[in-house]
Amino acid sequence: MEPVVLNRERAAADRLKRMPILFDDYRDEDFYGLPRKYSIVARVEVKFPIEPRFRDRQHFVLSDINGAKIEAITYMYETVKHFDNLLHEKHVYKMHNVKFSLHPGEFNFRHLNGPMELCLDQQTIVEPYTVPIQMAPFPKQILLNLADIAELPNRTLVDIMAVVVHLDTIHRTMWGPFRKIVIMDARGYLHIIKVWGDLLNKNALRWALAKVDYGIIIGNMFRRFRRQECLESSDHTAIHFNPFHHNTHHFRPIQKALVALNNPLSESVVKSVYKKNVNIFLTMTCNPNWDEIRRELLPGQTSQDRPDLVVRVFHAKLQELKHRLTKQDILGKVRAYVYVVEFQKRGLPHAHFLLIMQRKYKLTCPEQYDLLIPAEIPSNKYPKLRKMVIKHMMHGPCGSLNPNCPCTKGRKSCKNHYPRSFSDTTLQGKDSYPIYRRRDDDRKEKVRGCELDNRWVVPYNPYLLRLFNCHINVEACGSIKAVKYLFKYIYKGHDRASVVMRYASKADDDVDEIKQYRDARWVTPPEALWRIYGFELSQISPPVMQLQLHLPNMHMVAFHERQMVERVVNRPGVDRSMLTSYFEENRLHEEARGILYRDFPEWYTWQSGKGKVWQRRKRDTGGQVGRIVSAHPAEGERYYLRVLLNHVTGAASYVDLRTVDGVTLPTFREATERRGLLESDNTLDECLTERALFQMPSSLRRLFATILVYCEPSDVAVLWQKHKDSMSEDYQHKSQNKTHVEQMVLIDIRNMLQSMGKDIKTFPLPPMIDAYDDAIGTAREVYEEESIQPTVEDVSLKDSLNEEQRAAYDKIMSAVDTDQGGLFFVDGPGGTGKTYLYRVLLATLRNQGKIAVAIATSGVAASIMPGGRTAHSRFKIPLTIDDGAVCSFTKQSGTAELLRKASLIIWDEASMTKRQAVEALDNSMRDIMGRPALPFGGKTIVFGGDFRQVLPVVRKGSRAQVVASSLRMSYLWESMSHLKLVSNMRAKNDPWFAEFLLRVGGGTEETNSDGDIRLPDDVCVPYSGSDNDLDNLIDFAFPNLNENMSDSTYITSRAILSTRNDWVDMINVKMIDRFQGEHMVYHSFDSAMDDPHNYYPPEFLNTLTPNGLPPHVLKLKIGCPVILLRNIDPANGLCNGTRLVVRGFQRNSIDAEIVLGQHVGKRIFLPRIPLCPSDEEMFPFQFKRKQFPVRLSFAMTVNKAQGQTIPNVGVYLPEPVFSHGQLYVALSRATARSNIKILVIPAVDGRKKSRKGVKKTPTVDCGTYTKNIVYKEVLTN
Repeated sequence: MEPVVLNRERAAADRLKRMPILFDDYRDEDFYGLPRKYSIVARVEVKFPIEPRFRDRQHFVLSDINGAKIEAITYMYETVKHFDNLLHEKHVYKMHNVKFSLHPGEFNFRHLNGPMELCLDQQTIVEPYTVPIQMAPFPKQILLNLADIAELPNRTLVDIMAVVVHLDTIHRTMWGPFRKIVIMDARGYLHIIKVWGDLLNKNALRWALAKVDYGIIIGNMFRRFRRQECLESSDHTAIHFNPFHHNTHHFRPIQKALVALNNPLSESVVKSVYKKNVNIFLTMTCNPNWDEIRRELLPGQTSQDRPDLVVRVFHAKLQELKHRLTKQDILGKVRAYVYVVEFQKRGLPHAHFLLIMQRKYKLTCPEQYDLLIPAEIPSNKYPKLRKMVIKHMMHGPCGSLNPNCPCTKGRKSCKNHYPRSFSDTTLQGKDSYPIYRRRDDDRKEKVRGCELDNRWVVPYNPYLLRLFNCHINVEACGSIKAVKYLFKYIYKGHDRASVVMRYASKADDDVDEIKQYRDARWVTPPEALWRIYGFELSQISPPVMQLQLHLPNMHMVAFHERQMVERVVNRPGVDRSMLTSYFEENRLHEEARGILYRDFPEWYTWQSGKGKVWQRRKRDTGGQVGRIVSAHPAEGERYYLRVLLNHVTGAASYVDLRTVDGVTLPTFREATERRGLLESDNTLDECLTERALFQMPSSLRRLFATILVYCEPSDVAVLWQKHKDSMSEDYQHKSQNKTHVEQMVLIDIRNMLQSMGKDIKTFPLPPMIDAYDDAIGTAREVYEEESIQPTVEDVSLKDSLNEEQRAAYDKIMSAVDTDQGGLFFVDGPGGTGKTYLYRVLLATLRNQGKIAVAIATSGVAASIMPGGRTAHSRFKIPLTIDDGAVCSFTKQSGTAELLRKASLIIWDEASMTKRQAVEALDNSMRDIMGRPALPFGGKTIVFGGDFRQVLPVVRKGSRAQVVASSLRMSYLWESMSHLKLVSNMRAKNDPWFAEFLLRVGGGTEETNSDGDIRLPDDVCVPYSGSDNDLDNLIDFAFPNLNENMSDSTYITSRAILSTRNDWVDMINVKMIDRFQGEHMVYHSFDSAMDDPHNYYPPEFLNTLTPNGLPPHVLKLKIGCPVILLRNIDPANGLCNGTRLVVRGFQRNSIDAEIVLGQHVGKRIFLPRIPLCPSDEEMFPFQFKRKQFPVRLSFAMTVNKAQGQTIPNVGVYLPEPVFSHGQLYVALSRATARSNIKILVIPAVDGRKKSRKGVKKTPTVDCGTYTKNIVYKEVLTN
C-alpha cells in the first residue's frame, strides 16, 4: 500500500478513536462505511419549540468546543418528549450513541462543512457535562455579513451577528405574513430584510423579534436558494435579502437616517433640534484623581483597582451636573436635553449632553459665545483655573510634536484639527462651526514635554471646569448642520474591538490570521458595573410617547400563545386602543376637540392598566412629546390616516376623519385630497381651469408661463392643447385665422418667458412662424428699459427739490452729461428724500431718451422706484458670494448690452448689501466695458443708503464680520463722492422727533446704567402684562379694520414691525382671524429630496419655516395684504417683496392685485410653485416646499420694511433688538410721533417673584427702556 494512503487511514482511525469526537472530525466518506455511533460533548445553542403540526419531530442546534455547529434531530413522539424535557438551551452535555446521518433531500440545518446532521434516538444517553470547559463564545468561522453570505454555496449553515435597528409591523399578504427588519451586520453595514413564515413570532427568528435596543444577537440560519438570496431555518421560516440592493448602505453615511428611524428617543431629539436648534454640546469625562476616589483607596491601590468606586463617584458627579444645568440654569434655561453615557477603551466613563435652550437663552452671536465658552489659557490672575485648564483642557501634543499620538497616528495631521489657528475674535466659520477666539498673546505652558499655546486649548466653561475639576468640553452649536456631527457621539452604538488569539506553542511563522480573528464587543469593568448598579445610560427630557396607528378593527392585541382565541376576543378592553380612546375623548369632552392626536400626551396621560383611557393631567409637568408611529406612503390607507390625524382635530371616529364639508368620502386618501393635504396628479390642469372661468386671457397666459418656468409640469403639450382656447379669447375677437391667433398667443408667452429668463424653444410648444413674429433685434433687457416712460408727475418733481437734493442732482447730472463717469454715495437718514432724488434723476434721463437703470437691494425698495429691480435679479449676482467673485452674465448677454448703453445706474439701499456683491458688479463691468483701470468701467453709478440702518445680514456673524461685509469696508469706498442729505422731509412737521431719530441712529441718545435708551412716553403702548397689550397695538395700527378691509390704500399704508419671523407670523395669524370674510386654508406639500426611506416624515417637514419660504399653513381672506417671496417676473413687477392684495382664490390658484409701485393695479394669478431655502447649508438634507410664494403682510420684519415710508406704524418688541440699526429703522418708517406706537415687553427679573412663583406685574410709571445697538465704526460721520 502507498505510504500516503496508509498514513491517511491511520490518521482517520486515530480521529475516530478520539473521545469526544469533534464535528469537524467527521467526514462525508465515513458515512459510507460500517454504521458507527459516537460520543460528543456539545452545548445546546438553539432548542426549537415542538410544532403542533409535527409533534413527532424536534430540532436542536448544537456546537462543540471549537464553535462548529450542526443540527440535531429526533423522531417519534415519545423520544421527542424525552429529549424536550432533558435538553435545555445554553447547557453543556456529554452524549453517547449519537450518529451522523445524511438527508440531502431535507431542508434542515447542515454541518458547515458537509451535508450531515446528528440523530438522537432511544439508544442515545445524555448526561450533564460537569468538567470545566470553555465553550467558544462565537462560531469557529468568521461571523459573516450578508454580502459574504451571498457568496457561499447552497445549504450552508451560517451565523449572523446583527444589531436589530428597526422592526416594522407584520404585513399579511396572499403569500403569507412577512415582516420588514432593519439590521446592522458584523461589518457595520445596514440591510433591510424581509422575514417570512407561518411561525414568524417563534422559533429561529427570536433574534429578529428582539427589542430594538442595539443589542448584539446571534442568529442561526441555513443558506439556501442562491438565486433567490434566501436564508431558511428548519421550520421553513425564511429571510429574503439582497446585499447589493440600493437599500443596503454603509453605516456611517446614513448615521442621520438611524436617528429618524422608529426609535422615539432619537427621532424626538432630531425634531426638537431641527425645529429649535441645539445650543450647547457638552462632554464630561471622569477624572480618576478626584478626591472622592483617592481618599477611599487602600494603600497600594489605584483607581483602576476600584472600578466600582469610579462608577459611583462619576454617577454622583453626573447627577450634580444635570441638576446644575437643568434646575439651577447655570448656562440658561433648558427647554429639552438628552445625554448618553459612554466608556473609553481604558474604561473611564464620560457623558455627552445636548442642551436645547429656551429662545431667550439661545446663543445667537459670537459675542454671546465668548461670555460662556473661552478657548484660551487664563491669565495668572486666576491661578487655580489656569492650572485646571493646563491639566484637563490642553489637547495633545500631537502632529509633528508627537506623531505617535492616537489622533495623529497614520495621518498627516491631527484628526481633530489641532493646533487651531489664532483668531482675534470669535467667528461663525464657513462650515457653520464656531471658530473660537484664540489670541496670540504669548501665553504658553509646558504640557507633556512640549510648549503649547492657545491653539491647543479645548473649549470649556470656567464655572463648570472649576466646579468639577475634570475634562469638560463645552461647544456652542451655531447651526443645524452641526447636529449631524453631534449625533455621531450620541447614537454611534457600542464600542467594538478586534481580538486576536494566538497559541503560545505555535511558531511565530505558523499564523492563520483568519482563524485568529474575532470581532467582539468591548465591555470594560466600569461599564459592567454601571449596568450592574442599574444606572441610566441615557435620558431624554421631555419623554416621548409612541402613539398607536391602525385602521378600523386592525389594532394589535397582546396574548399568550396558549390562550384560546375566544377568550382573547371576549377579554374586557380588547376592542380599545390609544386611537379609539382618543376618538372617545373627543366625543365626550369639548376641551379635547382642539388638540391634535400627536399633541394629546402633552395634556393627557395614557392609563393602559386602568381600562385603556386617556386621563386629563392634573399638574402642569410639561407633558410628553407624542409621536404617531410612522407609516410609509406605500402602505396606502394607513399612511393617509396618519396624514389626517396630524392635521385634523376633534374627530370622534374614523368616519369623522373621512367627512369633509359634510360629505363622507369612501377612503382616507380621498379625504386627504379634498382637505388639500395631498397633491393631486392634475393640480396644474385644475389651476388653469379655475382661472379660465374669470375670462382674463392675458393673466391666464402669464399664469401658463409661470407654470412652465416654476412648477415643473410633466406634460406641457397636453396643458397647451387643453387651455390654448381660453388663453386666446381676446385674440379670437380680433382674427378668425386660427394660425394667426395661435402665433399671437405663442409670441405673448415667448415674451413673458424671456422676461423670466427662459427661452420658449426649451419647452415642447408649437414652433414660432417668422411671418407672424415682429420682434425687433434689440435685447430684451434693453427693450424693457427703453419702454419705461416717465410720468408727468415724476418729471415735474425736479422743481420741488430742496437745496441739498438740488446740489446732489447737479453733481450727478454733470457726470452723466460729460460722460466722464463717477461714483457717488447719497448718504442721508431715513426720510431725507433719497427716493425722491432718484425719481427725479430717472425721470430726467428717461425723458431725454437715455437709459437709467434703477435697482435696490430689497424687493420692497425696488418696487417703489419706477422700473426698479432687485440687484440680484438684474445683475445675476450669485446668492453665495466671496471676495473676487463676478456676476453670472456673459459679455454677449442682454444684461451686458444694457450696462454698456446705460447712462446712469442707481443702487438704492446699498448699505444693506454685502460689499462682495458690489465688487462682483465692479469686476464684471470693468471686463465688459474694456476699461479695467476704472471703477465700474467708467460708468456713472449712484449708491444710496444710510449706515444708521440695518447692515448686511451675516448669518450668526459677529460684529466684526458684519462690519467687514458692509460697503463701508470696500476698496471702492474711497473712490466715491459723498453727497449728504440732512433735512428730514418725512418728519419735517415734528422736528423734535427728527432730532430724536438722528440721536438713536447715531448712538448718541442718553442711556441708563444698563445701556438702554428711554423711549418717548407718547409713542409707547403701556405694558400691563396681559394679552390685551398686543391687541391695543393692533387697534392703533389698524383702527376700524373691518370697515376699511376693501380699501387697498388703508391696508398698505400701515404695518406692524418686529425683529423676528416668529413674532411676525404670530401677529399675522392674529390679524387674519380678525379680518372678516370668506377664507381659504392652503397646506404646503413638503418633501426631503433623495429620501426614499421616509427618514424625514411630512409632519416634521411641516414644522420647518426657513427664511424666505411661505408657511406650511397659509390662511387667506379676500382683501388681505400679502407679500411676494420670489422673483417671478421682476420686469412686470413680480419680485421678492412686492406687496399684493388678495382679490380671489380657488383650490389651486390665487388672484391678487399689485398695490404699490409702477405696476399698481395689475391683476395676476399665482400657482403653487416648488421652493427651496436659499441657504443650502441650513439643513443636512435638501428641503423642498410646494406652496403659494406669498406670506401675509399685516406685520413684517424690520429688514423687509427698510426703504419704504409707512404712514402708520406699530412696533412690537417682546425682546430687545439684536442687530445694528434695527430700532432706528423701525422708528424712522413713521412720519411723526403721532403715527407710531411701540410695545416693549420689559425683561422681568427672575428673582422678583411672589411666593407662589407668579411674576409680579411691572410698573409702568418709570418709563419704557429698550436696547439700541449701533456699530459706530461703520457710520460715515
